[in-house]
Amino acid sequence: MKPWFEREQEITEFKEPVAYKGLNISVTKTKVNPPYIATVKSPATGKEVMKTGGNTEQEALDSAKQAVDKREADAPNISAGGQTSLLFNTPSNDELLKDPTIYNDIYAKISKDSNGPTLVIGNEIYGTADLAADGFKRSDRRNPKKATTDALPQVAVNASNKLLSQMGIKMNGRYTMDIEGKYRDDNEHTVYPLQFQSSTIHAGDKERMKRPGLTIGTTREDIQPWFQREVEEAEIIKFPEPENKVLDMPSVASYPDFITGVADLKARRHKGDISQASHDKLYTDLIHRFMKKESFETPWFLREAPQDKVTANKLAWVKDKLAKGEVQDAETIDFVYKILNKETIKSTIDSLVKGISTADADISQFRKLNQGVFSKLIRKMPVKKEQLDEFLKKWNDSEGFVDTAKLTPGNKGNIKDLIPDPTAQKAFEIFESVRSQYRMPKKGSTGYGEFGLSMLSNAVRMKAPGDIEVNGTPIEVKGNDARLYADERSTSTKAESLEEARGDAPGLINNVHKNLQDPDPAIRKPTVKAVADAFASRGLQLQEIKQIIKEAQRGADPIKTLGIAWWKAGFNYYTKAIGMPVLVMGFGQYLISDNPENFIDWGCLPRTPSNFGYMFGRQVGQARETFPKIFIPGHNK
Repeated sequence: MKPWFEREQEITEFKEPVAYKGLNISVTKTKVNPPYIATVKSPATGKEVMKTGGNTEQEALDSAKQAVDKREADAPNISAGGQTSLLFNTPSNDELLKDPTIYNDIYAKISKDSNGPTLVIGNEIYGTADLAADGFKRSDRRNPKKATTDALPQVAVNASNKLLSQMGIKMNGRYTMDIEGKYRDDNEHTVYPLQFQSSTIHAGDKERMKRPGLTIGTTREDIQPWFQREVEEAEIIKFPEPENKVLDMPSVASYPDFITGVADLKARRHKGDISQASHDKLYTDLIHRFMKKESFETPWFLREAPQDKVTANKLAWVKDKLAKGEVQDAETIDFVYKILNKETIKSTIDSLVKGISTADADISQFRKLNQGVFSKLIRKMPVKKEQLDEFLKKWNDSEGFVDTAKLTPGNKGNIKDLIPDPTAQKAFEIFESVRSQYRMPKKGSTGYGEFGLSMLSNAVRMKAPGDIEVNGTPIEVKGNDARLYADERSTSTKAESLEEARGDAPGLINNVHKNLQDPDPAIRKPTVKAVADAFASRGLQLQEIKQIIKEAQRGADPIKTLGIAWWKAGFNYYTKAIGMPVLVMGFGQYLISDNPENFIDWGCLPRTPSNFGYMFGRQVGQARETFPKIFIPGHNK
């Protein structure tokens, strides 16, 4: 008998694929039992990997994810001994090589981050010696025997099986490189998260991946697998034999100090042993080698003489100031200290941040989405090192920096009262200034205040819908000039009035007021009906609506008689739809309430008629303009 998923089916529903561990999971609904089918496909090969079923869409999706996890877990691990070749596929040439039609060296190693194994491509600015010291291996190029003359070279990098085993790499595994998720680590190396696809089983088990990726060719102690033998028997592309004698290039790692290296490179250039371009490249490698190992007390640029007079004069001036004790400014000294002691400070911050993230889910998620960014933001805070150390210690001790008791309806004040710690205030400013540059812990847009508050307190969580939760209570966060638009959370069953009255922009508060008082019944009567429908769509009862219209018809001020009433109606509709209070933040202030009277008393109303929201006359797609705006007091428009 055929399995359930191969029986004749009638597809009644399609779902967008869900990306999971480098695979795509699609869920469809059928008329068989179980009714939901989850199909797992590899985007790298286009092939179907497996199918699972479930009684609900979520159950089918979860079962597929569990099957993917089990498939990866069941793949054999790499044995402890021997060496491994990392064999890159052709699509990776476009990503890794400067010119895919020719070969250039790359330096690579396998590592891992919080999400799993990664491929790290070394930043060549560090030079070959330092890259090798950090575990990077130089690539080789290989061409299979059966390859045509037009075939591009295959990039390969060696690695120890012990290291790969520690990084969780699977034996004979096929991995794709996550191009979209690549990032720079703290040393500016390029990091590609690796996504497991499958394992090669035998010589005929070949799959052409359409995306940049690599295959793990493991050498075992007892036998060499087929792909290793093929690699070793491949035709190695030889470099052209030069007509002239090849000169040995100097090794930057062989120089005992910076000055010796500079002198030797200069002499070789004058003799013609190396070109100007080679000299410049090796000189850069030399600088980076000794910059990484110098201390603050004896930095090389204070010991060694520069090559040009301009720089020499500047350094002589700096050394003179230091010798005379004329550099006394604490801020300047701290600034220079943090620059020169970067590695030590970085190590301390990285260690503390790990502890901080374990107690705060938002921080943990942000670090997963933006590798290395969180520590870098903290390191660059404009405070003295001692203040930073104290701040991080408090943070690591799970001390929140947000006075959450103040985030209850009816409260207002300065953000400095909400975040009393001065260093935390600076952190809040940094978080808010960069929030649009990075991936956020929640889906959807992130407004002012949400990110900063959630980072500084584990009692504040980013949530959607809504913006934050404070001790489990949801709160909607708005910045200055934000519109109270209820969008998809609308609770009204009555449609918005699109009826037009006479006049230019008749739905504006001042024009509505004018037309309600017009002596011409042909103008006044349709306006009355449009106003009544508008207020009814906001949930007001007939008696309330009649009283508002009556006061507007005899009052002189359109804002007082009509605008405030429309603003309150919009606010109440909004808070009913979202089911939570509104927190307004900006310009160093915060205000929170679920009562429109509070915001009116605080001076949060607009000044211009359009910002009260059009009462009617807005066309489809402009419905948000029928809702009012809210402002920070003193910054009204």
